[in-house]
Amino acid sequence: MKALFLGFLFMGATAEASWFQEYCSNGEATVQVAQGHNVNETKVTKRVVKKDGTLASKTIVVPEATVSEVESKDLENTSTTDCKADWGFVSWRNIRYKKIKIEQADGSLFAKDIIGVSKDRRSVEASVICEENGNSETMCPENP
Repeated sequence: MKALFLGFLFMGATAEASWFQEYCSNGEATVQVAQGHNVNETKVTKRVVKKDGTLASKTIVVPEATVSEVESKDLENTSTTDCKADWGFVSWRNIRYKKIKIEQADGSLFAKDIIGVSKDRRSVEASVICEENGNSETMCPENP
């Protein structure tokens, strides 16, 4: 029974042993994408001209959006590993440029006044900078 309890305790500890989160945004933050363990959300911005001629913006969450990566370029990659005997902990941070395409999961059209909407209104395209952070347990090489 003690071995079974220790096995469940070990499995529970390792189930939470990794974490990942990525946030992407364009320069004006009119397109924002978050994917990972903490937040999964896609936002676009609707911009309209008010009767007095001023612009108004409204952030809209796109439920169950499909986000496709059209182009990607690594800008910065860092990683550190801390080993204790044959196991350790690795953490990383990556910065990427991406050109993305956002579509509604149900295939519906976007409003015509969404910033970056395509002519057929089926997608929103944007160039974004993404920051990805993560960590995980890792196996380490044996010491000679």
